[in-house]
Amino acid sequence: QVATIAWFEADSICGSHSIAIPLVLVLPYLCRFFQCIRQYKDTKEKSCLLNALKYSTAVPVIFLSALKYHVFPDQWVSFYRPLWLISGVINSLYSFYWDIKRDWDLSILTRIFMFKSPSTWTSLLYGRNWV
Repeated sequence: QVATIAWFEADSICGSHSIAIPLVLVLPYLCRFFQCIRQYKDTKEKSCLLNALKYSTAVPVIFLSALKYHVFPDQWVSFYRPLWLISGVINSLYSFYWDIKRDWDLSILTRIFMFKSPSTWTSLLYGRNWV
């Protein structure tokens, strides 16, 4: 289609109708999901299951994104798009929380955003208070 004039058409989207695209996109998430399940089987740590949950939340986002081009527009707008938005928000928030709090252990962000008194902010910026 690139060699023709069809790429100027508004409804012409390269590869949008191929089922192979979401299948390829979901492979890394499925591989990592099964790695986490295997790690849980070996260690019995519940955090492995919670990490697997992070990767499983990406699957609905990918397939609902691909579904947009295989349903009628009114079906997409009325039913599938809200599901896609909800699953995207869940995936984004859970992945953000897990990466910041668990994988990267950036617990300093918790201390910054949940301080109890003004002196906490001061001590974070300037270090220890000296007499």
